[in-house]
Amino acid sequence: MKKLLFPSILLSCYFILNSFMNNSAVFQVHNQKNDFFTNGAPASRTGAPGEANCTGCHLGTANDGTTTSSISFSGNNNEYQSGQTYNMSLSISNGSNKNGFQIVAFDANNSNAGSLTVTDPTNTSIVTGSGNTYINQTSSGTGQTTWSFDWVAPSSNVGPVTFYYAYNVTNSNNGGDGDQIYLAQQTIQPFVDPTGFSPSPYETLSESFNV
Repeated sequence: MKKLLFPSILLSCYFILNSFMNNSAVFQVHNQKNDFFTNGAPASRTGAPGEANCTGCHLGTANDGTTTSSISFSGNNNEYQSGQTYNMSLSISNGSNKNGFQIVAFDANNSNAGSLTVTDPTNTSIVTGSGNTYINQTSSGTGQTTWSFDWVAPSSNVGPVTFYYAYNVTNSNNGGDGDQIYLAQQTIQPFVDPTGFSPSPYETLSESFNV
């Protein structure tokens, strides 16, 4: 009887320990997932052409965020000049006490146009993927409804540049259900000199020589 009792105890201990380790692993993965998304979504979740959006993890359908969000742009007439740096900010009017976002700048070929740079590292961060650069909120930035960053325009005229973004208005239940995802976009045009003046290199050289 004693010979059978000892293996039974060992077997029971094995199953209990194995169950505990599995549950612990699930709990750890769950927490890592929540922490990761609090610090920003994975790349390519803006809803831009060819990209997914945040509904892949936050259950539900995407809403139109056109009337509940806006992008401010420090340039004139909603136009960019090549190589210039512009301050931008994304604002949402229907936020909760915990929000998130992701934004990307694409040209007409859906490739990175210029570069996004962080100006507020406390509340925003960079994430890269598929050759593109995005800006997300950080865990500290989830309490914001406005996030600021810079955009450096392309070194040459690449045509219209569209900023695609998704934002998440959460219910703070530490899960993917009940959150509201919104998608929107804003396009900025290249600057065109109304005079059409573009001096040739010979004219520039002549003027310099005369001086």
